[in-house]
Amino acid sequence: MGKIWMPGGGGGADLDVITAGVGDVLAGKVIVDKDGNPMPGTLALSGNASDDQVLAGRSYYSMDPKSKRTGSMPNYSGTPTAIDAIRINNNRFEVAVARGFHGYSWANNGYEYMSYDQVANAIGLTPAKLKKGEWVCGRTGTFEGYVPGVQDLYYRGNNVAGWSGAKVTLDSGQISVNSSADIRTSVNVNLSGKNYLNIEGYAENDGNYYDFYISTNNGSSWTQLYKVVLVKVSGYYTLSISVSPFEMTGLLRLYLDRFNIKGAIYRIWLS
Repeated sequence: MGKIWMPGGGGGADLDVITAGVGDVLAGKVIVDKDGNPMPGTLALSGNASDDQVLAGRSYYSMDPKSKRTGSMPNYSGTPTAIDAIRINNNRFEVAVARGFHGYSWANNGYEYMSYDQVANAIGLTPAKLKKGEWVCGRTGTFEGYVPGVQDLYYRGNNVAGWSGAKVTLDSGQISVNSSADIRTSVNVNLSGKNYLNIEGYAENDGNYYDFYISTNNGSSWTQLYKVVLVKVSGYYTLSISVSPFEMTGLLRLYLDRFNIKGAIYRIWLS
């Protein structure tokens, strides 16, 4: 049993009670062993955390064993939070979340959320790009028509060539056909360099055969350019009629005949 003699005292200190080893003593500090021999400590403080890297409300020691510190990192594990920002980059959505601990559990995964408004803004979604009345990501559509191309003579309500006529009704988005349709343009149509006059529509009389006439007017009288007989149209159809032989400009007349035609014309265009 080792003892330390303390002059002026009443006896020596019992060193058998020492339980600390060099690994329990801070480097730079000295302790004695049970025989009274000095032993430099080897315990090194190697912490490198900062307050914002430790959860708020939790305490820790870093490099100073006499200074207990308190963390400041926000803890979002109790509830999902909205993302701070969103962008489209590198052909993907990229989102930014608030700094802190995120661990709200949904299907054993942490998650945050984007609002409809954030998504819509990121992809440039506006009411004008949606069909009227349709709802997507908080936007209600206002779009009521279709944008015609340079070759369109009629496109879903866009009456580019000013079609009108007997036994048809110019409804919203279509020319409704109630019987043998006879429609004519009010502006001249240039057929030069064009190969086809195309008609897209719907026929209620499934399986019927119709006659299609194309005529033009040079300002004094109508001249029949083309007649195609017994063309079968059923349900939704697209019909292409050759106009390549006709290098001319004038008013255009389209006559649909045979039986009792009912349905609609959605688009008329040249190609």
